[in-house]
Amino acid sequence: MNLCLELANKALMYDPTHQLGLALNISIPFTLLSGRTSFDFSESAYLDDMIFTYRNIAVTVKKMAQEYPNSPYSKTMVGLFYWVRSFAPAIISYEDDLQKATKLMEGAWDEVKDINSSQSADTYAYAAHHILIGMLPQFWNLKGEFDKTVELITNYSKCDNDTYNCLPIGQLDDRIYLLYTADAYEEALKVGDAIFNMTKKDFEVQMEDESIKMHPYYLVAKIYLKLANYNKA
Repeated sequence: MNLCLELANKALMYDPTHQLGLALNISIPFTLLSGRTSFDFSESAYLDDMIFTYRNIAVTVKKMAQEYPNSPYSKTMVGLFYWVRSFAPAIISYEDDLQKATKLMEGAWDEVKDINSSQSADTYAYAAHHILIGMLPQFWNLKGEFDKTVELITNYSKCDNDTYNCLPIGQLDDRIYLLYTADAYEEALKVGDAIFNMTKKDFEVQMEDESIKMHPYYLVAKIYLKLANYNKA
């Protein structure tokens, strides 16, 4: 990750407003900060590091918003910054961070929700679609807006045959949890079927461990308990 950040910074030396370079300068520092697990520094030192990191990211966010105000990709990345910052201590976050994140990410989604890779000549727009289709359901679930989660997943993650069999295993594992949390049990069971129908070869090809099935099995069992289908549970 440090090498990625170094390369992104070098790219910005040649083109200070490159959209992808700016996006990497937002996302990579967040990833590095969240990955800090060392206990060699005090809590106050960690807070100082957080303040410094958030300040540097905020400078990049401001530049990206100014350079690409109408880009759904820019709105997505800037919105993600505000969302992440809303969880930070009060000394770093602002009261309207969540409101700003909602406006930017939902606005970007309205622009890109109906595109796909074959239709869009704008790779940044498709990248925004790819990020938001994964992040918005988590965002809405945390806000308790479960209807929005279910609507997005059922309308934009489903396959043409009304199943989820076309999705990769990692997405299936994510979708079943989100749908279960949203009490969308019928859809969650369909995702469970898609996971359980995966063969050993499917897991090998997608470089996933079959133990990933354990979590969906528990969720599906809990659903059948709620539906009073005790034998299936």
